[in-house]
Amino acid sequence: MKRFLTAFFLAVAFAACQPADAPEGNGKTLRVVTSYKIQNLEPTKAAHYFLVEFGAAETLLLLDENSNLKPHLLESYNQIDSLNWRLIVRPNIKFQNGNFLTAQKLADAMNRQFAESPATKAVLPDASVKVINEREVVLTTKTPDPNVPAALADEAVFPVYDADAVKAANGDTAKLIAAKSYTGAFQIVGLDDREMILERFDDYWQGKPALDAVSVKFVPDAQARILAVQSGEADLALYPPTETKRMLANQQNAFFIQSENANGGPRLFFNVRRSPSDETNVRRAAGLGINYEVLAENVMDGVYETATGFYPPSFAWAIQNQKTDVEAAKRLLEEGG
Repeated sequence: MKRFLTAFFLAVAFAACQPADAPEGNGKTLRVVTSYKIQNLEPTKAAHYFLVEFGAAETLLLLDENSNLKPHLLESYNQIDSLNWRLIVRPNIKFQNGNFLTAQKLADAMNRQFAESPATKAVLPDASVKVINEREVVLTTKTPDPNVPAALADEAVFPVYDADAVKAANGDTAKLIAAKSYTGAFQIVGLDDREMILERFDDYWQGKPALDAVSVKFVPDAQARILAVQSGEADLALYPPTETKRMLANQQNAFFIQSENANGGPRLFFNVRRSPSDETNVRRAAGLGINYEVLAENVMDGVYETATGFYPPSFAWAIQNQKTDVEAAKRLLEEGG
């Protein structure tokens, strides 16, 4: 599914997981080096998406390998009418603190996101959730919104957590760690300026995780992350530069890995409130004037494929209407003066 100028999950990986500076007694630890520092564990903050990415938190829905939405922490969901959605919580799911995920717990977390998370309010403004019974809630939007299922799968919008435990921590990092308020396979046990450590959650609802722990070190320099893998100090380096693919082509101590299932990517957005991008012809000319093939093959080192539309063609509803036509771009600019 390698399509257009879409964002692949890029990583440099070592051949096998190696022992790490993990908590005593743990044998199999995945050691990750990443470019950004995790500074806040409060789930309403803008950068909480990493809670899902590193296995601590989970979402209500997931995208499968074919980019179709499917229930995850939900057993099922359906649209009741234009404004209301029925969500049924999967039974017997525990938070890492031992509390069970119930309809009330879910409603508390979702309503807290609506009240305090800028990301959630931006996606579903003025929405709310009410409890129907022990496992059922109804999500109500202000206006008809077909994007509700996508929001339920968005790690930046609805990470599921024990809201009571999070509120009691009052933003204190040590207390948030001790709260163990998520449902994921790994629970955060340590965080400082250099590293986040997660340990296996043995009562995870999908079964005991194979790894004992995950170490995530914060290494801003891309070359340092790659060298960490090559030297055996890390197993996985996230976000390597695209030229790394060429650099590691014949190496045996590290491998450049691309996801086959990515569905986002670098995109150009115009500020339509400012000149000259407030003019339609200017925006259309810019779109037609970009050489997407050169961007994909030369600028992005062939890691990305040539864009044919704003969305990957793997989506059934995607329209492939993006092309390069410099002469048409010139005409549009001339028409616009």
